[in-house]
Amino acid sequence: MKFVIAPVRKEFEAAFSDFFKIEPNRKYLANVALCFNSQRWGDLLKLINKSYEAAISRLTKSIEEFEASGSK
Repeated sequence: MKFVIAPVRKEFEAAFSDFFKIEPNRKYLANVALCFNSQRWGDLLKLINKSYEAAISRLTKSIEEFEASGSK
């Protein structure tokens, strides 16, 4: 299973670093690594999903702010 999840983790970490600052998220990324190395797949997917939800929330807020500024 680790062989299957490894590319997913690699893509996730690349996307994460493009969207979020690394330094304030070191502990979170350490938890991602711990779950991967311990083969705790359910916990790993929960952590990835948490980032996904945070990114969607941030993008939604940015879109709303952009749309509001355009209507002024």
